[in-house]
Amino acid sequence: MAVTFALSTTVLGAVPIPLTKPTPPPPSDLLSEADGHALWDGLDAREKGKWMEVRTFARQISDPTAQAILNWLRFQKEGTGSTVAEVVAFQEQYPHWPRQDRLSRRAEEALTDYPMRDADVIAWFATRDPLTGEGKVRLGEALLNSGQQVDGATWIQRAWVEHQFSRSREAEILKKYGAHLPAQAHEDRLNRLIWEQRFADGRRMLQLVNSEARALADARLKLASRSRGAESAVTRVPTSLRADAGLLFDHARYLRRRGQEQTAIPLLLTPPTATHSIARPDRAWTERKILARKALKEGHYQEAYGLATGHGHNRGVAFAEGEFLAGWIALQYLNDSDRAFVHFQTLAAGVTTPISKSRGAYWMGRAAEARGRTDEARGYYRQASSYPTTFYGQLATSRLSSGGSALLQLPTAPSPTAAQSGVLAANDMVRAFELMNEAGEDSLARSFVIELANTLQDSTALAALADLMVERELPNLSVRVAKIAAGRGISLPERSYPTAVLPAFTQVGKPVEPALVYGLSRQESEFNPRAISHAGARGLMQLMPRTARAVARQIGVPYQRARLTDDPSYNATLGSAHLSDLLDDFAGS
Repeated sequence: MAVTFALSTTVLGAVPIPLTKPTPPPPSDLLSEADGHALWDGLDAREKGKWMEVRTFARQISDPTAQAILNWLRFQKEGTGSTVAEVVAFQEQYPHWPRQDRLSRRAEEALTDYPMRDADVIAWFATRDPLTGEGKVRLGEALLNSGQQVDGATWIQRAWVEHQFSRSREAEILKKYGAHLPAQAHEDRLNRLIWEQRFADGRRMLQLVNSEARALADARLKLASRSRGAESAVTRVPTSLRADAGLLFDHARYLRRRGQEQTAIPLLLTPPTATHSIARPDRAWTERKILARKALKEGHYQEAYGLATGHGHNRGVAFAEGEFLAGWIALQYLNDSDRAFVHFQTLAAGVTTPISKSRGAYWMGRAAEARGRTDEARGYYRQASSYPTTFYGQLATSRLSSGGSALLQLPTAPSPTAAQSGVLAANDMVRAFELMNEAGEDSLARSFVIELANTLQDSTALAALADLMVERELPNLSVRVAKIAAGRGISLPERSYPTAVLPAFTQVGKPVEPALVYGLSRQESEFNPRAISHAGARGLMQLMPRTARAVARQIGVPYQRARLTDDPSYNATLGSAHLSDLLDDFAGS
């Protein structure tokens, strides 16, 4: 819709936010002149992929943390000349640094880069299981060579089933170890490839399985890739395999994508009876959720309930979503408060975060109310209200109040002393953060902060870390630290919801409530002016370039894509104007 705007300026904050990636001028404020130059040159060489130069610059640095940063970056990459011994020694010295899994994988890959005796390979894996496909192949080979045929074959099979290899490497493995790969291993690998939508790799496997498995896989491949002849391929699947979990999923999704939801739903409600392929509830839940919502919309409540209850998980996000949806359908649409209560109780018992705990307890209260158990319901509301920073905790607090509203009592956040902040500052990951922040390496700096926040257990230390981020004018990282703390039941409300972090900007159109701009910016970018989402949304208020262009034209300002991430005031001006327009379109809702 066309809207005529009148200009009005609203200053919601005046905190300076860097407009471009800072270039640290050597000498560094944190390092000697020589170390500062070597670190900066090493980071520049890393950007260019010149890893031997990175190694050279690291050796020139005397500061242990700065040197470790360059080595840490090098040890994560293939083809850098790093040895197993180097990577392992680094992990032993810095076991708390980020990306340990990546370092372990690189160490395994180095096993194949350099000759090692079979006995040394077996000794290496005596205290750790291999993580990579090549690591599993190498361990299997070493065990076979040492006469441990069963164990060796097991690791070869696991590598084949669980991991990706190039086409040429596949041929090498088949030629060298084919005798140790039974038919079931080929079928399991093929099944995984189809679930992961690696269709070209899957088609190469067809020649390695029997005719029944080939017919099943051919149908799944055609359905999953929406190829011609998909339905006729299904008819060629042996009757004994028609209830295969993978086939039911692929067929249901194929039909749903063609707008045939009512034909798709019964397929996902069919209990899988075949064991020919491994079920993947992690992949199937998204489809179940979509079809459950469509069934609700069409008034097919029992079908929707069946789709939700069949989520197939006992923990994690899909478990929480599935149990909540099943309970909600039972309570709101099936009028079955008993069944609803069981689902909400299962939800509350199987989750750990305050958000999910409070949601489970609150809805247990709602189900108890529907059963006529008012006193019992209030007990569950009290449980939920013990998480006052969560949505359902606040709903529960309001429900406990006789007037339907209540004053929110936030827990007192810890106030770190100078000594406690000093202890944190001495942590080598804090120093690594400081060095990367000074160098303008935002992503690397963030990695160290997030890893440290995930390992700190003390609420005061977490508060000190969040405060340090505020001092460094990085509200996005302060918010992220506070969110990590909240996930463990540690409340840092002022760090989680800062109120002086938006830049001054020109608000165009009807004024938008500042709290809404703050809330949206926190949710979308965590106040990171340079944030870019996977979908391409950019900057403080996460504007898509096409939307930003339209809004800029609408309000009469030049559109400059780079400014969406370089100039937070520009982003906020366009974002608030777009938000004002949306509020007008939806009558303030």
